[in-house]
Order: sequence, then structure tokens, then C-alpha cells
Amino acid sequence: MAKKILVVDDSATSLVLNQIVITRRTPHEVLTASSGPEALKLAASMKPDLILMDVMMDGMDGLEVCRRLRSEIATSKIPIVLLTYRNEGDSAQKGFECGCDAYLNKPVESAKLLETLNKYLEDK
Repeated sequence: MAKKILVVDDSATSLVLNQIVITRRTPHEVLTASSGPEALKLAASMKPDLILMDVMMDGMDGLEVCRRLRSEIATSKIPIVLLTYRNEGDSAQKGFECGCDAYLNKPVESAKLLETLNKYLEDK
């Protein structure tokens, strides 16, 4: 059964690459947002089954978006997978403290990305 995945990244290249991987290898629908505020609006209105989001974005970063999504009843239970090039020791910890369900370092191999997405979409 097809699910809705919201992909959030301020890099057009990353956005398109993730969208291609997901749409070519799964039956899922992909929604896209290129900023934190846009992601918050889409998450509230479209109720995606999963959010795949970059951490480092201009303006509102992925950590803040994650916090805000978790603070709203309508979006608090949506699984959130954070992606980042940051791999310092406390980066993942900060992501989990904000409420993410998974934290992956970029570049993410397609197989690992799909495995992670399927893990969180199977339960829905």
C-alpha cells in the first residue's frame, strides 16, 4: 500500500535524488519541501506517513522543525528520519533529543535509505 513521504531539504540536488530513489524503488508518493516552514505547513495539511529531513537548512534547521512537529498533536506521531553530513559525536544525540526516530549520515546508500523508510512505514 502506497504511503506519503515528505522529503525536506534545501538542496535541490539532494531533494531530487531522494525523490528519485523513493519513487523508482517503492510505490510511495513523495511530497517535497525546500525549507523548514514549508515542511511544517505540508506536514500539518498533508499528514505524511513519514518525514525524511535534512538537518542543515537555512533559516529553520531540521532539528527545530523536528521539535515543532513533535510539539503539535497532529504531527507528533509521524516518524522522522533526519539526514546530515554532520558526523560529530553529539550530532545524532541532538537529533534524538529533538524527537527523531532515525538519524542517517549523508551520503546515504540507497539500500540503507530504503531499509530505514520501510522499517517505519511497515508499522503504519
